[in-house]
Amino acid sequence: MKVRALSAAWSIACTAAFACSSTHTPAPLTTPLDEGGSPSTSDGGAPADATAGDAELDAAGLLGSAANPAPSCKAILAARPGVPSGTYALLVATKAFETRCDMTTAGGGWTRVRGAGGATDPTSDAKIVEALRGSTGRLMLRCSETAPPDGGGGYITSPSFDSAWSWAAAAPTFRGGAWAVNGAPAQCDGVLTLPAGDCSTWWGISCASTNGNKVLAGVTASVSALSCTNSSSVNTGGAFDICGSSTYADYVVYVRAD
Repeated sequence: MKVRALSAAWSIACTAAFACSSTHTPAPLTTPLDEGGSPSTSDGGAPADATAGDAELDAAGLLGSAANPAPSCKAILAARPGVPSGTYALLVATKAFETRCDMTTAGGGWTRVRGAGGATDPTSDAKIVEALRGSTGRLMLRCSETAPPDGGGGYITSPSFDSAWSWAAAAPTFRGGAWAVNGAPAQCDGVLTLPAGDCSTWWGISCASTNGNKVLAGVTASVSALSCTNSSSVNTGGAFDICGSSTYADYVVYVRAD
């Protein structure tokens, strides 16, 4: 993060009798620079592109800093409205780790799970994902995180669900209902007759409809057979084909409690 040190501001007031007093207004220790090179801060004085490792956040003990890890990204957003998306420190089910929080898409408060670390990522533990999701929660799939504000190519969100989470199940968990694509409703009723195949790579939740809409997490499917994939791959159809391929393999996966 680029930072610029700011000097403190002083003002001097004098009366008609020439008695003067000074007022000192301290400035922030550092202020991040945005891409255009101008200083910017978020509400409350927190750096606008602050991350968990920022010394100022740690010193202030703000929720989501390394000094004060949060139980979820949703908890950070509730405690610090308007906080930007970025990397924050979490402490979930006794495990401490850093992950990305999407604080703007579909209401914000989304916690990224199963990131680039794969099996070494703490969120590869299904119990961690369930703790982040809470008693009921939602899944979000992003095509990427490379374009502003929080990703490119669109996103898919699921209805509320409470089923057990797995990264490697032998059968899908279907959740029908009001899914959404880029914020617009996309009905997916959850009924599907699977083609032949035996995969143990199903993860999260899936759906499928007679209208062609489908989200099959962890497999690709042809008319005749299933092909097993992995925990960043989803086979989509109909309104859910938003990432340039019906067998897109690089989804960014988030969860959020209701």
